[in-house]
Amino acid sequence: MKRNWEVKELIEYWTLLPSELALLGNKTGATRLGFAVSLKYFQLETKLKNFVDSHGQSEVAFAFCHLLGFELMPRLKAIGRQKLYRPCVGMSNSYPNLQPVLTRPINWELIRQKYDQMVKYATALRLGTADPEAILRRFTRANVKHPTYQALGELGKVIKTIFLCRYLHSEELRREINEGLNVVENWNSTS
Repeated sequence: MKRNWEVKELIEYWTLLPSELALLGNKTGATRLGFAVSLKYFQLETKLKNFVDSHGQSEVAFAFCHLLGFELMPRLKAIGRQKLYRPCVGMSNSYPNLQPVLTRPINWELIRQKYDQMVKYATALRLGTADPEAILRRFTRANVKHPTYQALGELGKVIKTIFLCRYLHSEELRREINEGLNVVENWNSTS
């Protein structure tokens, strides 16, 4: 942990947001201060990475995390059922050793067409001007997938494929995810 903080950093990293203050509502005295410090410390330790225990994260979750500026870091229990997406059309024989796990190419045109909309929704989430459930309801209304939701799925397939390749290649990454999840689980048991 950093020892010397500039005022700007103290404000950015250690100020409690209104939603965090609400978590302190039923705590008093040293417990209240300890909880607040633990919360902010936990956020710093996992900053820009979101460790989750998962049976397989949705592509839309990967896309939103990417657009919000942090990396989704799931521990994938069903790694054998995961699929990788081809970077472009016409590469069906380019990776002979990966044929069993490769699927269709990414629809880059859909991502390009809906990119501004994806950024708009991610910005609304970041600023708190939109509720995640309300956005998801809008995307899945009348059992028809919204075009922006489909584009988020495509972007998520890109990010998830890159993550899966890194995950399979790097024992260090798998160890980091496991350690990060231990921090999350310790935090959850404490709170």
